[in-house]
Amino acid sequence: FILLPLSDKGLPENMEEKIDILEKIYDKAMGYGLSHEDIIVDGLVSPGTTSLLYDGFKDFICSVAMPQ
Repeated sequence: FILLPLSDKGLPENMEEKIDILEKIYDKAMGYGLSHEDIIVDGLVSPGTTSLLYDGFKDFICSVAMPQ
C-alpha cells in the first residue's frame, strides 16, 4: 500500500499538515488490517523553485523518518 499525503484539499501546505494527513491515512490503513510492513510512504516532493525543492526534500526526509 503506497501512502500518499493527499487530502480532499490536495497537497498539504506545510510539514505539520503532511504529518497529520499521513497519520490519519496510516491509522485508517491499520484499521483495515494492513501491517506497518505493508505500507510505503511517498512524500510527494513538489519542486517549483530551488527553495521549494529544498523544502520538499526536507519534508520528504522528515515524513520518511516518522516514528513508528
